[in-house]
Formats: sequence, C-alpha cells, structure tokens
Amino acid sequence: MNLSNAQILFSKWNQRSILLITVFIFFGFACQENRKFEYHPKLENIPYADRVTNSISKEKSSEILNEQLPDYLINFRKFLESPNQFNEQILELYIQSIDRLEVEAINENSLLMLDFRKRLSQIDLIRGKSTSVASQGRGPGELMGAREMKKVGDFVYILNSDLRISIFDCKNIPCLHQQTIPIKNAVSSIDKVEDSTFVVISTERRSGEPVLENQEEYQIRPLKILDKLNNTVQEFGLAYDTKGHWMLERPMIDYGTVLFDRKREQFIVIFERFPFIYIYNKQFKLDTLLRIESFIIGKQKYWPDTGRLRTIQNDHSLIKTVRIFDNKYLLVKVNTKKDYAHEDNSLKNYQYDYYAVNLTTFESYYLGQISMNQEFDLFITKYGVLYAKNDNIKWTNL
Repeated sequence: MNLSNAQILFSKWNQRSILLITVFIFFGFACQENRKFEYHPKLENIPYADRVTNSISKEKSSEILNEQLPDYLINFRKFLESPNQFNEQILELYIQSIDRLEVEAINENSLLMLDFRKRLSQIDLIRGKSTSVASQGRGPGELMGAREMKKVGDFVYILNSDLRISIFDCKNIPCLHQQTIPIKNAVSSIDKVEDSTFVVISTERRSGEPVLENQEEYQIRPLKILDKLNNTVQEFGLAYDTKGHWMLERPMIDYGTVLFDRKREQFIVIFERFPFIYIYNKQFKLDTLLRIESFIIGKQKYWPDTGRLRTIQNDHSLIKTVRIFDNKYLLVKVNTKKDYAHEDNSLKNYQYDYYAVNLTTFESYYLGQISMNQEFDLFITKYGVLYAKNDNIKWTNL
C-alpha cells in the first residue's frame, strides 16, 4: 500500500519526536546524576558510633561454645555446620515467601507463624498441619499489614500498619484474639514493658511539640514509652542524623527493632543498616554499645536538592533478627548480600551469619553461617528450626 506524502512526513516527524524525547530523558537523568550527591549512611551521623564498648566477632572457639551455651544453641551450631545430620519433618504449609515470616514457639509441639502477606497460623508439629488464628482484614481479631510479632509470656502482640496492636492469648490451643489496641502514631517496632505500657520505635514527634524552623537542628528521639492511653510519657535514644531530610528517615530509622529485656530492665535496639546493637538501661541512658565486626555498611547515593535516594548498589549487610532466649542470650542474625558478578561465580551471593550474645557479660559467640545463591531464611526456637528446602517447609528438632 502506497503512503501519501503527508503520511510519510508525519511518520518522519513522529520518529524524530521520539528520538528527541529519548535524548531529552537521557540527558535529564545524566544531569541529575551529575548534580551534587552524598553517600549515606555517614558514620558521623550514626548515633553513638564512637562509643563502642564491646565487639561481636567470629573468633570464639567451639570448645568455649560447648562449655558455655545451652544445648539448643550448641545443636543449632551443629545444624548450621551440617543440616543433613538432623531428622527433618515436612509440614503441610503453603506460604508465598519464607522471608516474609515471623515464628514464635508456643511450646515444644506448637508454633505460631505470622505470614505478613496473609494470616496468623498455629502449627501443630505432631500432625504437621496448621490452623488459622487470624486472617487479613480490618475487623476485630483480623490483621492488616502486619509488621512484627512479639511473644511475652502467654500473650502475643502483633503490630499492624493501620495503627493497631492485636493481642492474642495463647494459654490454650489455638490462640484466641483478646484485644485490639489503637495507637496514635505510626511505629515500626514494639515490645511490652509493663501491664499497660509499650516501648516503640517511631519518628513521630511528641504531641504538641512545635516544628522547628531549622529542621537541621532537630534530632529525632526514636524510642518512646507509651502509657495505657497511648500517650508518649518518655522519649530517649538518638536516631540517624538526617539533617531534616525526611527521605532518609525510612531506610535509616524506620527499619529498626526494639526489645525489652525484662530480667535486667534494659532496652535493646538495632537499626538494620548499622553494625551496632544499642542497650539502654532503665534510666533510659545508653549503657552498652556492641559492634558487629564483619558487618558491611551499604552506601546509598542521595541527592539533597531533589530528595532522590538510590537503592544500595554495593555489597552490604543487614541485621535481620534479634531475639532473646531464656532471658539470657540475644540471638543475632546478619544477612550479607555480595555481588560476585565480576569475580568467582562459584561463590555464593547471600550469606547468613548467626551470633549469640550473653546479656549479662556481653560475651559473644559465633554460631555459624549459611551461604546460598538465592535468598533464604530459617527461624530458630528453643525447640527446633523452621526452614524451606526443595519447595517444602520443614521442621527439625534441636
């Protein structure tokens, strides 16, 4: 079919327009890349980075481990060395991704599993099957955007993204919804302190606090004690100094975890992108600062004039798990992602290191490592390990 002169001219104009737009977009991004940028995090902006009191390393020997750690942590160390020496049980579970779970042990025969995308389930380890405890929704006993699960005694507290804390009573099987508590401001982590108070991580200011004209002078106090009416009665600690740049708050502050050590009445805090574990005493003062020696701080490009933040491009570590066992040991899991595209392809891209820290002496013990070519996760309890293998969810007793 022959084209008219007008059609030919329009076609040529259209091609030139597309070319000009492409060139404009390319140079636009190139100009933006050439604008002044910064790398974050900066060590000098990380709170208390110069006050390290103890180091966490991989130097502890197996002899010391076997003498000082409880049996389930010694067996977990053996599991990390050679998983095949342990008997495994396949569980009849379907989940979308094992890296979006949290697991708590109710007892030696029962687990509580929170799937952030769908539901809260109770797993019967004898039968290998699960029972739904709560599903997604906004009604009483339902979960919406669950972010975190903490077990305190017989009760389980789940933080939802829609400003609610859901409480479940697990004295009997299955766990039953007991109460839902509304919260006033967005928080990223919670733990129970007393009968009517919580400790939370939040970047929200205290109610009624004036907004400063010079935001660079504002230092966020991320740790807050909430009373039974959800009012902030105490603020403490320091967060990453963002110099008033709100775009930096989410990666540098919001991805944090707070635990309350009831035996010693101390608060344990991590921000997953930093190699530090902060321990505050009951007077809300920093008492101990632990640093993980092998931790790789991932750098992000940030353009202050536009508020643009690029995702991490280099090798980096994240503190992904902190759990208290037996009111004595802090279990720490560090995920490290490495880019070996330019090196030996036989090396693994994902590395998971596990440590145990004595919360009285702050001695640390290296438990071991798992290396994989793809993202992987496992969950340790006092009674065993839940993990994914060959598209199955499996359980191993320790």
